[in-house]
Amino acid sequence: RCAIGSQGERESALRSIQSEPYVLVIDIVSLLTFSALEALDVLAGLPARRCVAQSTIDLLEDEIVSQSVGKDGHKTLAATDDNKIAIGEVSADEVKRHVENLRALSDWVRKNCEIVPCKLALAMNRNEKDGLEEMLGIAFIDSILIAKESGGLLLSDDERLRSLAVSGHDVPGIW
Repeated sequence: RCAIGSQGERESALRSIQSEPYVLVIDIVSLLTFSALEALDVLAGLPARRCVAQSTIDLLEDEIVSQSVGKDGHKTLAATDDNKIAIGEVSADEVKRHVENLRALSDWVRKNCEIVPCKLALAMNRNEKDGLEEMLGIAFIDSILIAKESGGLLLSDDERLRSLAVSGHDVPGIW
């Protein structure tokens, strides 16, 4: 489920994107959401310096390689709306379409975004960084840190990630 935010959060998000130009750091979840909604052109049309963490691209590329290796179908687990677990088949054609979509997304990011390394992570306490990476994943913490270091906004569908970004790192978020 996607968080819609409180009235105050929505007003703050709107104010944030009205100051041009601004830096927008896009996390992997938002990239996948915009891609699935066939709305990447909306992102491309924003008057922002669009940035994606190098670790986000690495995650995307790793998934492409991982899915490309076993192009035959496989079984997958999924949760249903009534909190039951179902096992379903994923056909070879579905895997192929998934890989094609991921490749198209990777190409879109390379064409429309600046791929940025996370320099701020180098100055962090190693234990703190490792703990955050274990809790969130490297691509998510790097996205927060890049937004902090650039004075930008974090674009994330994940309300908890945005809350952590603003409370723990003074990084405003939008969705």
